Amino acid sequence: MIQVIANLAESIAYFLVRKNWGKEEDYEIYQYGCEVILSALIDILLVAGCGLLFHMVGKAFLFYAIFLILRRYCGGFHAETYLVCNSVFTGIVLIALLGISYSTIEEYVVHEAFMQMFNKLYCHYQIILLPIQQSLSELKTRMFSENAHVSNIQLEIAKLREQIHVLATLVTKSFLSSQKYQEQSAQLQTRIAKLQKELFRLTRSDDEDETLEQISGLIDCFENRHEKMTKFEEDTFSQLVDNIIVKDRTELKFCLIGGLQFTEYVTERSKNYG
Repeated sequence: MIQVIANLAESIAYFLVRKNWGKEEDYEIYQYGCEVILSALIDILLVAGCGLLFHMVGKAFLFYAIFLILRRYCGGFHAETYLVCNSVFTGIVLIALLGISYSTIEEYVVHEAFMQMFNKLYCHYQIILLPIQQSLSELKTRMFSENAHVSNIQLEIAKLREQIHVLATLVTKSFLSSQKYQEQSAQLQTRIAKLQKELFRLTRSDDEDETLEQISGLIDCFENRHEKMTKFEEDTFSQLVDNIIVKDRTELKFCLIGGLQFTEYVTERSKNYG
């Protein structure tokens, strides 16, 4: 390759002098300049080839531009031949692109993985999310069932509701007028509302309530949907995903609202897409 570059540079320099496009005494300068230009063109071809190999042509040339700036102002290793120089340069580019390919995941891969995870949940949310919601509700109820004050309030509310039911029965059997029923039932409803407010205050737990609300929001998202996700939806992604944990190039963990985590594996087709 060294001899090919030298012969080609010599031919170009000779052509320039013969056409009187340059001075004959500057022949060696032209020859050296042509060798430098040809070497740079080879570098560009090598960068393009490496970029095509890793499907990262743009990033390859971005690295090349930064590399040129650093070499220009910081200096570097100077090889004795073009072969050694180009070999070392190619190795540097390959190592850089290899490092980039294993340290980053393209945005479209994350989008496709999210769509896969979302559609799986859409098809199975009733057997995944509903039991979780029910279990959390029951756990919260058991947490406060041993509280005597809470139990008394719940019992009082149940008795008041039973009284309303009795009043309604009396109205249907004409033992009580509708006006009297409305007055008495309104009083009972007011007492029930006050007791429920007190019960909410006693059983309020910010963390558990927030988790329940978020899981209920997830369920509502799927119940209000009529078809799978066929195109990435930025709003849905922002609403459901807290963060993403990238374990490696083939495994993504989506951390959703409500503390739920689902792992999605990236296929070879996804990685090589585009």
